[in-house]
Amino acid sequence: MLTTLNTALTQKPSIVDAIIKQGVATAPIIQMIGTGSISAPQHSWINDRYADAKDNANLELSDLDENTVPTKTKNTNVAQIIKNEVGVTKRQMEMSQYGGKEWAYQVGKKGKEHLKDIEYALLGLGNSSIEAAPVVATATKAPRMAGLFYFVPDEQKYTVDGYDPSDEASFVDFSLDELHKFLEPLWERGAMEDDTFKILLGSKLKQKVNQACKDYIVKYNQPTNGKIDPTVTRIVTDFGEVEFQLHRHFAGDKLKDKMLAGKFKEARAMYVSQTSFSEVPTSKTAKYGRYYSDLTLEVKNGDMFASAKGWK
Repeated sequence: MLTTLNTALTQKPSIVDAIIKQGVATAPIIQMIGTGSISAPQHSWINDRYADAKDNANLELSDLDENTVPTKTKNTNVAQIIKNEVGVTKRQMEMSQYGGKEWAYQVGKKGKEHLKDIEYALLGLGNSSIEAAPVVATATKAPRMAGLFYFVPDEQKYTVDGYDPSDEASFVDFSLDELHKFLEPLWERGAMEDDTFKILLGSKLKQKVNQACKDYIVKYNQPTNGKIDPTVTRIVTDFGEVEFQLHRHFAGDKLKDKMLAGKFKEARAMYVSQTSFSEVPTSKTAKYGRYYSDLTLEVKNGDMFASAKGWK
């Protein structure tokens, strides 16, 4: 009986799963990364990078090499509270709009917006910069998690020569050669070994990818339910096939000239409180509800990610 109960519990869909099914394209990152639970608003984990290959030839009788260097590093992020409220008046609830009841419509709509806000935070778009460190809470300041760009190693942050974010004239046209420069460090780290490796970008840059790499596009992208997904482009590079994933947040000013590449299964959304929806009591002639998530981002291996900026 215990086994049956546990199986039933694990198969019960979460609020997030239910929202994703309603709007698959709304929050692609949440579908790519893993999830976990934490018990405190500050979360730390340890990374341990593999050493680079080196010459290694020794005498038959050799001394012990005691000059070992610690390679472990500690990473920390803080949990961010994300909430979205919905309210519908009693009169609206009695009316049928959009082909259905107003309350159900607004709850579903707000759920998709909640996921979009979570992805906004995962990319660090609400922070002082997309590479900003986490912000610890104070009595008057809300905590902010560091986003994915923060955890990219400095040597894997590709910037075009002469880049000035305030001057679009300094941006460089995207090309296959530029892409290879960007991808090589990731390939050396082993990040491109399976199909969980993706590159996120906005619509303008995706058009440039389609144009610059038209002779290298995999014909055709694997259909889903018999339909080709136009938001995804797969091309062949010197380092293997690469999948470009269109993302709405990359259309804004902060990310329009940027790409984020990575093995996204190396990242997890870590929840202090799992995403929930609850009705909020009120004395008004209306019905209110709230989506609530308390979570942070964990990047288990930052070597599996790279960012690029300055392309057009």
